[in-house]
Amino acid sequence: MRGDFSKLIPKDRSFSSVLKALLPGEAAPMMRAEVTVKAIDDEEQIVYGEVYAPYIIDSHGDMMLPNAVKQLAHRFLIQQKNHFIDLQHNNKIIKASIVESFIARASDPTYQEGSWVLGTQIFDDGIWGDVKAGKFNGYSLEAMVFKYSADVEYDYLPVHFGFTEENDGHFHSFYVEVDENGTVIGGSTGAGGLDGHTHDVRHGTATEQTNGHRHRYFLNELD
Repeated sequence: MRGDFSKLIPKDRSFSSVLKALLPGEAAPMMRAEVTVKAIDDEEQIVYGEVYAPYIIDSHGDMMLPNAVKQLAHRFLIQQKNHFIDLQHNNKIIKASIVESFIARASDPTYQEGSWVLGTQIFDDGIWGDVKAGKFNGYSLEAMVFKYSADVEYDYLPVHFGFTEENDGHFHSFYVEVDENGTVIGGSTGAGGLDGHTHDVRHGTATEQTNGHRHRYFLNELD
């Protein structure tokens, strides 16, 4: 099983999208899942990322099968919820809109096959600045779903090394430890910038702030 634990990020680091697309049938328990933003179009102020990937255990211990992910994505568009976007699940709609939505194909070089991917254009310059600064780093799905019990076996990498994305004219190497659920335990970066500063790592997808900035990072994927 493929495991991308960069998607397991806490809510205080999430760029939240209110995706209350109700699947056919009776109402069921509320599900929330957080995933990381993977690309930014600075010129058009658009962020891209997976809303949900099939077979991935999320931060609540849940997962979805490919057909369920597709149903959720289609129902969201059918119900015309493009503008239902907020921050941190506060239900206060921001100036933004979904401008792209698709299910990733097997040949996609960036997203896992079967994932629901969105492109969201941000019209609020202040929020866009927060996205670029690393304050908001992922979509957060909220939906009414049916839940079924399942036994899932998966592998995980307890230690991750890599390089952060560039910000403020520099980048860092990083070291991160995760637990068996894929949750970040902690870590830090190597020295970077003209003054040789470092950043602590306490959560998924972004370092802690130093010198007024953060850096996005991605945990290694396991195939």
